[in-house]
Amino acid sequence: MLKKLVVVLLPVCLVISLVGCSDEGENVPTPTPLPQVVNTEKVVFKVERGSIISERDVAAEIVPAKQDKLSFSASGNVSRVLVKNGDLVKKGDVLAELQLDDLLDQLQQARIDLEISQANYATEKLQRAYDVQQAESEVVIWQAQVQMAKNRLEMSVGAQKDDDQLNLEIAQEKLKTAQAWLALVRGKANSEIDQVVKRNQFSVDRLERLVVERQVIAPYDGIVLFCPFIPGIQAEAYTNAILLGDPTNLVVQVSWDYELINTVDSSTVAYLYINKTKDPKYPVKFIPDFLPISNKKEGISTQGDTISLNYLFFSVPEDLPREQIPVGSRVNLLVVLGDKKDALLLPPPAIRGNQEFKYVIVLEDNYHRRVEVVQIGVKTSDKWEIVGNLKEGDLVLGP
Repeated sequence: MLKKLVVVLLPVCLVISLVGCSDEGENVPTPTPLPQVVNTEKVVFKVERGSIISERDVAAEIVPAKQDKLSFSASGNVSRVLVKNGDLVKKGDVLAELQLDDLLDQLQQARIDLEISQANYATEKLQRAYDVQQAESEVVIWQAQVQMAKNRLEMSVGAQKDDDQLNLEIAQEKLKTAQAWLALVRGKANSEIDQVVKRNQFSVDRLERLVVERQVIAPYDGIVLFCPFIPGIQAEAYTNAILLGDPTNLVVQVSWDYELINTVDSSTVAYLYINKTKDPKYPVKFIPDFLPISNKKEGISTQGDTISLNYLFFSVPEDLPREQIPVGSRVNLLVVLGDKKDALLLPPPAIRGNQEFKYVIVLEDNYHRRVEVVQIGVKTSDKWEIVGNLKEGDLVLGP
């Protein structure tokens, strides 16, 4: 009986042992994931009525209201740069210059030739004046001789009368010759030396134009705002430009900003301040459609050799002393982007949709109502003015 029990239990133990080994080495049971806890609570916002004001602090710079881009009219290697950013210059000052050695030598020689020809012409002019004076004197003298001959002829008698008649005729011929000589001297064409002076003057003018084309010259008293040139670089005609400003009249320059450009206008309230306390604040006005560049109709910014748009401009406070805001001063503007005294307000998360269509979900008793937001007005970081079929106290479902 015992043997039979052992025989029966042995296979059972083997099966249990194999099953245990198999589970331990290969088929580890996968734990069943617990269901996630779903928070069914929704954020609810209430439509409020009240005042809202949106302000923006903007970095700005004081710049001249009139600016000019000055460039070379010819291409070449930059030889001299006589200014740097911030330098004050006088009208006629040379700001930068291309290689000019050969041209300057030619110009110096042309000026010498012109001086010599002008001196020769002056001498000839004196000689010509002397010749005219002498010819006029000869005419006067022979006019007198003719009159004297006539007087003698009237008083002469007999054989003397024939001699006096002959003397009168001779004097008259001499007078004709003197008058012809005077006409010739007066009507004498410009001499060759006169033409030499004109040719030399033309050469000097031409060389001076070539020199000016290779120079950047200040057209007025001003301040250098940007100078891209350094000695040795190649400059192309009418490309790289020195930016010169007239500091007589100033404006406040603000970098182009999408929000500002779509918000500000001539009625926008804005203040300038120059310290961290924002006190005192000076009122300024936005200047629409203002471009400071006088020789090309475009606002500019300078980056390396490129000159491109864009800035916005505000007036400079009339009661702020100019010594406190010289050209290049860094200042700040406080711009009021919007101010509404009686508005319906909601936090930005309560508003759904996209750029083209915005709406809110209003909770009403047992159902939800979608309401289109017709317009977004004044915005702040935590509140937006909304225009739509809403009223104060409406509950709006959040995201």
